[in-house]
Amino acid sequence: MDDIKYFLYILLIINLFTVVFTKKYSVEDDYLYILHNIQEKTKLYNCTNIINSYKNCILDYNNDVIPDYNSLCDNFSNKICNLIIENIDNNVLQCEKEYRNQLVKVMTNIYHVSKLFCYRGDNSEFCPISRIFQKAKTVKENVNSEDFYSYSILHTYCLDESCSQYIDESYIGIYALYNIGIINDENIMSSLKYINDFIASRDCYKIRQAYGNVKSEENESFSNKNYRISVKLIIIILLFLFSSFYIF
Repeated sequence: MDDIKYFLYILLIINLFTVVFTKKYSVEDDYLYILHNIQEKTKLYNCTNIINSYKNCILDYNNDVIPDYNSLCDNFSNKICNLIIENIDNNVLQCEKEYRNQLVKVMTNIYHVSKLFCYRGDNSEFCPISRIFQKAKTVKENVNSEDFYSYSILHTYCLDESCSQYIDESYIGIYALYNIGIINDENIMSSLKYINDFIASRDCYKIRQAYGNVKSEENESFSNKNYRISVKLIIIILLFLFSSFYIF
């Protein structure tokens, strides 16, 4: 299983190199630009209304104005926004047929990018990955792989089960940003793998043990844990590889 996992990671890195070195950022490819462009072109009131409602829920990651992340993320996760986001496939039926597939694609990607900024842990504080993206937007810097390797981040992920559950999911939002050239550090995926490996390690187990944060099910073998993580990563990585062939 480890051989399969590392092979898939190699495929992913190769794919990311292709994206990074052949895909430069262009506003015409940006998900938010495409969404706005469709909103301008549609002649259907219900379609305009759906897009407006969706825009009120997600993060405008290109806006220079620094948002109140607590307020934005509370809004992003409220019941109304969840209904809008969970029913994207049905909602786009309010739009012309020629726009529907593209809307599903861009709205789904914007949703996953927005989630990167809004992951919360067991104590309702933002998870390290979200804090990294929030800080980068605040100081107008690029997100780099080095940001993910600090001991404090690893320590948090060992002790915060909710945050650790979001690592695999965060690949999707990060890849969405790779795919349009906003993120260009191809090593970020490797750094996320490092965090995942650390969470499954004995060092992390010892940290949880020291804080009295060890559950009975953690008595199972580490090989079984790594197997479960590998299966999830295989599914996600294959999704990334498949999505890279999608052309707007």
